[in-house]
Amino acid sequence: MTINYEKILRCYMAMVGEAEGVDFVPSANDPATGLSDVEFNELLRLASDGRRQAGATPPLSLHFNKVAAQGELTITRLDVLPKIVGEEVKAEKGFLIVGHSETGHHHVVDAGCATLTRVDPFTAFLNVRKATRLVHQREYDTHPAIELQPGVYQFRTGREFDPFEKVIRVSAD
Repeated sequence: MTINYEKILRCYMAMVGEAEGVDFVPSANDPATGLSDVEFNELLRLASDGRRQAGATPPLSLHFNKVAAQGELTITRLDVLPKIVGEEVKAEKGFLIVGHSETGHHHVVDAGCATLTRVDPFTAFLNVRKATRLVHQREYDTHPAIELQPGVYQFRTGREFDPFEKVIRVSAD
């Protein structure tokens, strides 16, 4: 797929309030922006890199239609909850940990708004009953929160191969 950087730049300018006549928050597969999921994630990466270099703070939260990413997590909105063979995750301090971090800066949602079922270390399903946000629990160099509307979401955790130990493991955040 070819990425249209001119379109991405226009959306980025809108995000930071520098585009005339454009007043929207870009989201993936949104007719207003025409961004594909791949272009939207590239926009988020570029925006995140630019804000880090400028010392600016990221937006409070992002919206998406079908696919988004937060760190090592890829989030896909599903039409229906599949038959799941897995374990329901218990809340910790009022949060469901969707993505664990080796530094303790987890990716979490409010436990009162959703149910999380983990299938394996790389796959989980979140059934959101009440609108909530996926939040990265780190005060510095953090990922923007992602708005989750009621519905079903699949979370896939990135994998990496360690050639020295010859194992596949969860990507480090």
